[in-house]
Amino acid sequence: MTAEPESPQYRGVDLDERFIAAVLERLDEWTRQHSRASAEWAERTARELALEDEDIRVLRIAALLHAVDRLGVPRQEYDICRLTEAEEEMLRRAPVILGRLVPEEQLGRVVDAVVASREYFDGSGRQGLKGDSIPLLARIVAVACAFQALTMRRPGASPLARGVACARLAESADVLYDARVVEALTGAVRRFEREPGGGRCDS
Repeated sequence: MTAEPESPQYRGVDLDERFIAAVLERLDEWTRQHSRASAEWAERTARELALEDEDIRVLRIAALLHAVDRLGVPRQEYDICRLTEAEEEMLRRAPVILGRLVPEEQLGRVVDAVVASREYFDGSGRQGLKGDSIPLLARIVAVACAFQALTMRRPGASPLARGVACARLAESADVLYDARVVEALTGAVRRFEREPGGGRCDS
């Protein structure tokens, strides 16, 4: 009898249908909360941009997974961590894992959004992607994550009010971030604060 092959491993996480949940479980509490909240702001931003529901589904998964390269990495090294080529390839070849969440043909868009979300709009990022050569979903993830980091309580830094955070992002528009996406997030924040219970308190 042939033994069942072992599940591929990604930094100690089994590559199975529980992959996203397992990734979030292995992250520290702040990063886990940050990923979940970033996914919410990414979706709100995407709706301001009138993206299709299928695009938004791909976007949410990418936002949830954007910190996957931080698994097993000390917090002080977060700014320099990145997926290895082998790990990125493993994600690209894993339709069985994510196929229950998005169609197989959309898997590449999830990985592209995760990998390229660390790029800068002016081309000064890791891979040198610039402007519209950075996938739109990656640009949205980048802005949503930056916004959430500015407005979330974290050790050693006080959270900014949402309006202040939007203004801070606008200062880096077309340098670090896509100005159109920053504008869309700002619109999403204003819409949120008009909703019942939205309030004007910090995130």
